[in-house]
Amino acid sequence: MSKGELTLPRCSHIMFRVIDTILLDQKVVGEGGLGWGLYVILDLAQGTSQAIECDAGVRVHRPDGSSFETVVNGVEVWGPNVGLFFRGKETHDIPVLSEIEFVAA
Repeated sequence: MSKGELTLPRCSHIMFRVIDTILLDQKVVGEGGLGWGLYVILDLAQGTSQAIECDAGVRVHRPDGSSFETVVNGVEVWGPNVGLFFRGKETHDIPVLSEIEFVAA
């Protein structure tokens, strides 16, 4: 997984639902990778257009109603799919059905 960017809808803020998560530990990423953390796959049904890059700040809204802010450490786009990597996060931090909010600057 390399650093990249994701193109998002043009508006003041947009949220994408997390449809799957993969916990990447040191055994998976090895030495010199992004480190351990959580890889989340987004539902892009809303469409795309404004670029989001690595190191972008986001707000995570969990299904239980709690939220927190964090930084995207990796972006991967393959065909119609988009995955985001969050270093040091686990599945309980960003569970499936969470929403990732990108706030335009």
